[in-house]
Amino acid sequence: MGDTDFNELAGRIEGLARAYLMLAAMLQQQGSVDEQLLQANLRILGDKLPPSMAVATRTLTELADALLRHHMLKIRGLTPEEMAAALAPESE
Repeated sequence: MGDTDFNELAGRIEGLARAYLMLAAMLQQQGSVDEQLLQANLRILGDKLPPSMAVATRTLTELADALLRHHMLKIRGLTPEEMAAALAPESE
């Protein structure tokens, strides 16, 4: 696959991911979807994929992370600093 083909494919996938996130946010605002359940289900789906689908698993995890960030920033009203603290591993 040449650079042009790769860039075309990467651009299409990025566009689909952004459209998916926008749709999820719109549905959440309407009360039609539970954003937290959706992000959890994306993680579960990724965990069920075979190792040969590692890139798909990573993509699903990234989408779930984006939904979680949206929830924390927009729904819970956390600042980026508060969000980082909430997601940081607990120190022992």
